[in-house]
Amino acid sequence: MTKTFAPNTPRDAQGRLLFPPDQARRRELFLPESFDHPARAQLHMIEALVEYLTEPGDLVVDPFGGSGTLLVAALTGRRVGLIELSDDYYDLCIHNAKHMADQSPGMVKPYILHGPCQELMPMFTLGELDEYYGVNAFIFSPPSAGARVEGGNLSRASR
Repeated sequence: MTKTFAPNTPRDAQGRLLFPPDQARRRELFLPESFDHPARAQLHMIEALVEYLTEPGDLVVDPFGGSGTLLVAALTGRRVGLIELSDDYYDLCIHNAKHMADQSPGMVKPYILHGPCQELMPMFTLGELDEYYGVNAFIFSPPSAGARVEGGNLSRASR
């Protein structure tokens, strides 16, 4: 059986996917301050990637957690690992995870790490976290050219 990526998403004449705006869906799931992140991944695209690349029970990791968009995978039975360097966005990931869990009690509990992904990635790939071992997919948004990190926190200029 061959999977088709985003089978219910319309395409333009060149075959490019036309994901709808995600603001309404994001407002349903995430805290309002999530809209302040400069590099939010398109939520419908992330959901389509999760569906296409993984199965329930699989581990999907975002090494640049940001506002926590990949948390949507936990709503569909995937194990989610996030790594975030910024203090502010780490806190936002934690708060978004709690907010989503309060709305969806059956959500799989995510594992959210704080610090440099280069140092923390082995925890997901080398079996240091027991049930969060064996990454099936890495899914993350492109880095934001407008965000500048200084010492793990966004600089005032980029806020």
